[in-house]
This record gives sequence, C-alpha cells and structure tokens, in this order.
Amino acid sequence: MTRTFLIFALLLAASAPLPLCAQQATGDWKGAAAKLQQSVVTVRIRRMEAAKPAAEEKAADELSGKEETKPAPQASVMVCTGFCVSPNKVVTATLVASDDRVRLTLAGGVQSDAKLLAVDEYSGLSLLGCEGKELTPLKLAADAPDVGEQVMTGAAWGVDRPIVSVGIVGAVERTLTGLLLPPLLQCDLRTVETSSGSPLANRAAEVLGIILAIDEPVAQRGWTYAVPASHISRLVRSVEAANGNGVVVLKRRRPVVGMVLDGNEEMVLVQRITAGGPADKAGLKVGDRIVAVNGVLIRSTYQAVLPTMYKQPGDTIRYRVERDAGEIELTITLGGGVELPQLPHNQLGQLILPRVEVGRSADGNYFAQSSRGHVRELAVPLPADKDKEPLPPTAEQKIDLLIKSLERYQAVIDHQQREIKSLREELKKK
Repeated sequence: MTRTFLIFALLLAASAPLPLCAQQATGDWKGAAAKLQQSVVTVRIRRMEAAKPAAEEKAADELSGKEETKPAPQASVMVCTGFCVSPNKVVTATLVASDDRVRLTLAGGVQSDAKLLAVDEYSGLSLLGCEGKELTPLKLAADAPDVGEQVMTGAAWGVDRPIVSVGIVGAVERTLTGLLLPPLLQCDLRTVETSSGSPLANRAAEVLGIILAIDEPVAQRGWTYAVPASHISRLVRSVEAANGNGVVVLKRRRPVVGMVLDGNEEMVLVQRITAGGPADKAGLKVGDRIVAVNGVLIRSTYQAVLPTMYKQPGDTIRYRVERDAGEIELTITLGGGVELPQLPHNQLGQLILPRVEVGRSADGNYFAQSSRGHVRELAVPLPADKDKEPLPPTAEQKIDLLIKSLERYQAVIDHQQREIKSLREELKKK
C-alpha cells in the first residue's frame, strides 16, 4: 500500500504544472523569438556589372569600322539578413557600395527600398535607411555577454518567417590568426545560407552582436562568429553625428597607445611615454613593468603589442603593471592613427560568409550559389523589382568609362602607327 501511494505521489508531482519562475524562464525565448522575427529582414543587394568583350575584339571592330555591340549588363544579387536597430534603420554584415541597389523583404512579402547610410570597413557592417514601418527595432544590450550565456539568432528566409536557433557563447574577445577583424564572439549556433547579418540576442531580445561568419564545413567544428554590438552602436552614432550629410565611411585606422616597450622573456618595461598620449593620460609611467594585457599574462613585447592590432581608435585596453608600490591595473583609451587599407571580407581564410549569390545561367534560368560552394537551380524567378530601369551612372562611373574609351582609342592609334611604319619601310626597300 505504501509503495503504491509513493508511485502515485511521484506521478502526480510529475504531471503538476511548472512553478511560475520556470514557466517564465521557458517562455522568455518564445518572446525573444517573436521580437527577432518582427525585426529581421531579407536584404537583397543588386550590383550591375557590364559584360566586357576582350580588348582585341574591340580594337578589331574599331579598325574595321564595325559598330561596337554593347553587351547587356549582368545583374549580380547578394542575399543575406539584416535587422532593425532604430526607426527606419537596418544593419547588415555586408559592405554595401553607394551605387548598389538594395531592397528589403519582410516576412509575408512586403518590400521596401533601402539606401546606404554608413559602412564600417573594419567590422564589415553597413547601416541602411528604409521606410519599413512594420519593423520593430531591437535594443542593443548595455553589457557584453559572458562565456556560457545562452543566445538566440534569427536568419531571414525570404517571404517565410525567419529561422531561429538557440546556443551558447563559447568564447569572447576571440581573435583569429591572420584576420585583422574586431575581437569576435564565438558561439555554438546553427546557421543557414542567409545567416550573415543576423542578430545575436539574449533572452530579453537585446542585441549582443551580429553574425559575420562560420567555420568551413570541412573543419567540422561548427562555430559561429559574431561582431560585438559595440560596433553597431558605433555605426549608429556616426550617422547621427553626420546629420544626413552623405554616406559615412568608417575607415580602418592603426590605433595609438603612445608608449615604447622594451624587454626580454623575463620582463617587459615601459621605455618611453608620449607626452599627452593615451598611455600618459591613463597614468602609465616610464619604468612600469607590463605584467598582463586584458587579463592575459605576457612574456614578451610582442604579446604586449598584439592585442592592439585588433583594436580601433576609441577602443579600450587594460594593462596590469608592476611598480615599487605593487601591482595596479590601468585602462587606456586608444588614440587615432594612420588610415589602413580595407580588408577583403570575402576572403576570410578558414571562415565563410553565410550568404547567397543569385544569378542567371546562359539558358536564362535563375540559380543560387552559397559561399559554401553549393549551387542549386531555382524553380521560380526572383521577386520582380518595381522599377526595372537601370540607375543612371554616377560621375565616377562616367569618368571611368571615358578613361577606358580613351585607352581603346589609343590602342587603335598605336596599331595604325605600326602599320604606317611597316608600309614606309617596305617603300624604302623598293
């Protein structure tokens, strides 16, 4: 009897409703997913590239007097994800050019044109302006995530509702060898072919970062990498400061610490301080021994300098230094240095960008190719654009066309001059 009662009690406890706190904990992700799906959009970037015949064929046509046939421009369409960060502003993890045509598609099929507001050549992010009244802005988280924190992402999927996935943060401040990208968030998350530009959010649907890349499938690691939300905030602030005066371009710059180090495997010492520089303002002094940088113990000047290579002016870096009075920790706000060239974000070494390139084959059919190398034919054409008229060429494009025309004419002149020289030499022989 006692045993029967015990089994009945256990069954009754198992079937009882969850405590209120547990219900809220499980329901938070559902609410976060709903907010992500109201903010996420599919970003279509159309780039027009004119097909160019070989230079020899052009020269031959001009020599023979044959009218040059102008090939039709070929449209290259890139498809990825973006999300709303403030009213009428969408951020995505793709460098957009000022003459690209950008359209946004909300779940359900509503479309909207978008224009470029700002690009960040360091993080690879772009901020777009749009008229998406149906979009709900996502709030940027005030604090960076901790290792082990649960996160959610939502990738756009055309007219269908965005696809969500939940995982954890595996590492923060992750620097990848050979890639001078910002320190990234490394997460254990599922992705799809259009995940580049997806928000990385917490239970409150606050944005912690934006998905940039994933491991190559051959690596069999499955990590997803995200740019921290601080870079999104930096983009938004730059547009607000510009107050509508053109497209803002945040260039990569070499950060300045304002000190010279010297040392060996036993110690690293501050040899010289630039007066009024970032290190001087933070309180570093000549003779200080650098013990750790950003919480990591160092043994060489290389280890002390390396973390600054992954920073930009305005970022902070923490130094633990040893003095006669003991150890202290100082935070330096890096200064601005010389401008650096833009890095190609389509060549990320051991990483790939989860986005899709859409084009047309020779037989007129549409095909989609992901950065993973997969190619598949689309059964239906892409959604038609409202305005099929090509955009007028910019002043820079007109100058480029004129220069190329002059180069072609110069090639013709050189060819004719060689013909004249050859004929004159034949006349001399006679």
